[in-house]
Amino acid sequence: MKKVLVVLLLFVIGILCGGYFSQKEKFPVLTGYAAKKACSNHFITDQNLASIKSFDLAKSPLNLASIEINEKEKSVEASVFGLGKSKAIYTKNMGCQLIHAEDHKAIKADVSLSNENIENGYTLPQNLTKLSKEKINNIVDLAFDKEDEWLKQTRALVIIQNDSLIAEHYAPGFDKDTEQLGWSMTKSLCNALVGILVKEGKLHLNKTALFEEWLDDKRRNISLTHLLQMTPGLVWDENYAKISPATQMLFTKENMGDYAAMYKSEFEPGSHWEYSSGTTNIIGKLIRDQFDSHEAYLEFPYKSLLHKIGIKSFVLEPDASGHYVFSSYCYGTPRDWGKLGLLYLNDGIVNGDTILSKDWVEYSTTPVGASPNGKYGAQIWLNTNKSMLPDLPANAYSFNGFEGQYVYVFPDKNAVVVRMGLSKGPPFDLNAVMKKIYDAL
Repeated sequence: MKKVLVVLLLFVIGILCGGYFSQKEKFPVLTGYAAKKACSNHFITDQNLASIKSFDLAKSPLNLASIEINEKEKSVEASVFGLGKSKAIYTKNMGCQLIHAEDHKAIKADVSLSNENIENGYTLPQNLTKLSKEKINNIVDLAFDKEDEWLKQTRALVIIQNDSLIAEHYAPGFDKDTEQLGWSMTKSLCNALVGILVKEGKLHLNKTALFEEWLDDKRRNISLTHLLQMTPGLVWDENYAKISPATQMLFTKENMGDYAAMYKSEFEPGSHWEYSSGTTNIIGKLIRDQFDSHEAYLEFPYKSLLHKIGIKSFVLEPDASGHYVFSSYCYGTPRDWGKLGLLYLNDGIVNGDTILSKDWVEYSTTPVGASPNGKYGAQIWLNTNKSMLPDLPANAYSFNGFEGQYVYVFPDKNAVVVRMGLSKGPPFDLNAVMKKIYDAL
């Protein structure tokens, strides 16, 4: 009997060891995600650890991560059974950075210096009688979970029409002042920043030979337009269910733009569409190259765009090298995400001030021929051929985020709709919710 127990114990140990060695390369990705998300949600949105673990990190395998919050240092550490430790540090105005060295020095920048003095931009006057109580209740019932449920996982819904706030609703624990992660909606913010630099003559859409390290191979033929339209032809895999270039970049690399830019060509530029967060971070690398000082670069999104359109809440987060992660990391209130949508709806103009040219908005929302069903423009998703929302007009377009964050622009209704949440699939029905809202307007 004793021998049987020993054999059984060795068998179990063998299974555990085998599981460890087969999964250990995933630990830094898993813990990097957990540390970064927990850090930002705690120190930016003021969520407590219990809420973060019950909702934002509740899905497997993220729920395996152990989280420790250091309030004094303003940092978060995550590990799995004490292994694969990752650490994120919060800095005022800059959010959280995943760090990869013990001697890491946090980025210091007072990029929100003029936040309290913003007077221009979209003010969103309230017109909360525009929709009847019955219509609003029907929309809320369709979009939000019932009490004690967490299936649709909607946290916020904001409806703007004719530059006015006409309806909004929030899940328990969230309100109009709660910043929420936009994930890949940040890509559309990146588009606006590029549009400003193009208008200023600092960037040019058709310029090639963008980086010195690309000059000696096929990458020298990649233009800014190819990057914006996701057609540079670089090797990539935007897969979050395994170890991939996307997960390695976001959760293990110090300089994300440099990492993505090192990948070689697989297709001729312009011939093949492939969604890639790496491509957007390459654009971010190009944006950084336009500034002589890092302080000017850090302030650029705020002074040239966000403050001008009345956005006070946005927190753009950098990687460990201090470069903004334009593919994924921006927190802001749903109302402020809606203001970014209004900028495009209004052809780049706010209070008579041209932030983006009308041509830029048209360029950004024109289908890329290489994208399936013409569903993509320049860092913006399109409803061409009704490929995204079958029951909505083909001229609708949107900023989309990983966990079901959306800013939808409906030109026919002069409206913008913002949905923030943690799930983009059933039982949440995006098409049905947007159709209900569209018909109510």
